[in-house]
Amino acid sequence: MKEELERHLLAKIVPFWTKMADWENGGFYGYAAASDLSINKKANKGLVQHARILWTFSALENKYHNGHFRPYMDLAYRFLMKSFADPAHPGFFWIIQNDGTPVDTRKVTYGQGFAIYGLAEYYKATGVKEALDKARETFDGLEKAAFDSAFFGYWEEFDRAWNRTDCLILGDGVPNTVYTVNTALHLLEAYVNLYEASPDETVRLAIIHLIHIFETRMYNRFSGSLTPYFDQNYQSLDSLRSFGHNIEASWLIDEASRKIDLNDPRLFVMTAELAKTVLRDGFNGSYVCNSDRNGKLDASEIWWVQSEAMTGFYNQYQKTKKTVWLDAFKSVWKSVNERLVDPRPEGEWFWSADETGAPNLIRGIAEIWKTPYHNGRCLLELIERMAQNDSTSHL
Repeated sequence: MKEELERHLLAKIVPFWTKMADWENGGFYGYAAASDLSINKKANKGLVQHARILWTFSALENKYHNGHFRPYMDLAYRFLMKSFADPAHPGFFWIIQNDGTPVDTRKVTYGQGFAIYGLAEYYKATGVKEALDKARETFDGLEKAAFDSAFFGYWEEFDRAWNRTDCLILGDGVPNTVYTVNTALHLLEAYVNLYEASPDETVRLAIIHLIHIFETRMYNRFSGSLTPYFDQNYQSLDSLRSFGHNIEASWLIDEASRKIDLNDPRLFVMTAELAKTVLRDGFNGSYVCNSDRNGKLDASEIWWVQSEAMTGFYNQYQKTKKTVWLDAFKSVWKSVNERLVDPRPEGEWFWSADETGAPNLIRGIAEIWKTPYHNGRCLLELIERMAQNDSTSHL
């Protein structure tokens, strides 16, 4: 199965995204329609989008070391540094026009985290110190401006000059949101990647703080789930259970603990329960549903949720050797191929499919939130894990 996953990565996902390269203006085009795969070359470009693309091509180069991915990661890096980096204040703009003109100059903690994530991976692939220095500068800026030591959380949004503003983007419309699981989760992976690129005790301590936030503030032991939205006092603001974020957290927290040598059995229990709850309440036998709110299930099959489910289920299989996890992983991969993978040779994965299997042709097959990061990372993770795990030789 490792070979099947690798073929899909290199023959389906990578070619689609190389065609999105904008060699005229820099970076990558901001939008491609799912209906006819047409590229809107005038579409705005997003920070998260470009940082994720930077990470993906850098990770591919770190995996294969063949130089094939270097032009694309260089293209993303140059554009990130030239057009997204704010020349007047630390950090990166949120949205820019296709030619690099700023559109939305907010400093969003979530986006700054992805900039760190991509820059650290680029540094690992190239040794370009400028990238590491910028990643560390962004980390220091976040710890200074966003981390609230009184309430032990990371403020979500700021104006260009780093004055606090309301949480509008990652709060998903939930009133009075101050802290979100989504931002904490992706800061965690960004900080871990920075620590891998250049081990430093300050970064390690920040990782421990983030894990502690999950364990003591965001994890609900009664539901076996993470609470997605909080006010400043960490009071829950919504009953939503996001199965995608729960399964993603289950393996990312395991991975973070391993990489910083944090051996805490309580974390093992938490991550196992997160995965078990998703398997029990979110997995329908074929794929992982999107979410549940007060018993009302959103059974959409969303591309990023399935990507994280495959990694999360396989991670549990590696930990427990129980075939229920391996079977769940295989079922999700089968459903992805049948319902989410675009059968057109030039396509990639659709944003989602509904309960009947009909693909979502409204959301872009590429857009500022739809990038090769979730599915690309999933396949890279699985390829690496399968290569290291002798017990998977029968797959």
